[in-house]
Amino acid sequence: RDTPSIPVVSATADGTAITVSWNPVTTAVNGGFIDPEAVTYRVVRMPDNKVLANGIAETAYVDNAPEPESFATYSSIVEAMHAGMTSQPGRSQKLFIGEAALPYMDDFNKIETFDYYTVINANNDEYTWGPYIGNLHVIFNEHLEMDDWLITPPVKLEAGKAYRFSMDVATGNGSSQEMFEVRFGTGNTVADMRESVIPRTVAAHTDFVNYSGFILP
Repeated sequence: RDTPSIPVVSATADGTAITVSWNPVTTAVNGGFIDPEAVTYRVVRMPDNKVLANGIAETAYVDNAPEPESFATYSSIVEAMHAGMTSQPGRSQKLFIGEAALPYMDDFNKIETFDYYTVINANNDEYTWGPYIGNLHVIFNEHLEMDDWLITPPVKLEAGKAYRFSMDVATGNGSSQEMFEVRFGTGNTVADMRESVIPRTVAAHTDFVNYSGFILP
């Protein structure tokens, strides 16, 4: 017997109906034998850790998630099971359901709100955005150009209106210059971030300084 390989999982949302799908698991982690026809799956919704299905043979499941008061983030875990052995969990991307109400503000004092954000480590190094003593920070990489994105949850905006955006920024020391910019778009990928809010700005100050700009949808 051998442990099944980790399922490759994806998810899409239509309102609160989340369709979770994954590739059939046909291999084992150590190259041992498994019978693909005998592999079953467990599906779990996160972050509430709710088991949605257990022991199913299908490779897709529709989760009718709870309607959030404003917005929520969900992801799905799938485990493959075979002959008493269970794979490591495969996890889907994070999906946002609903929209944040305006005005939207986050002081990052509650670590659980970090789950509302999409973090993209576009330069694929060991440093990226994460919680740090009531703030969010990313460690500077001295050997590789920085390319790390922190994307907010979705917020409903109206065309023809101007929305002020501001944030407080501090750097690790006052002598090494660092650069940031703020962009907005209609999705949570780097490619979606098409419009400028705050242009590329150089900063070098250990005290927090407020920077602002306008979102013009």
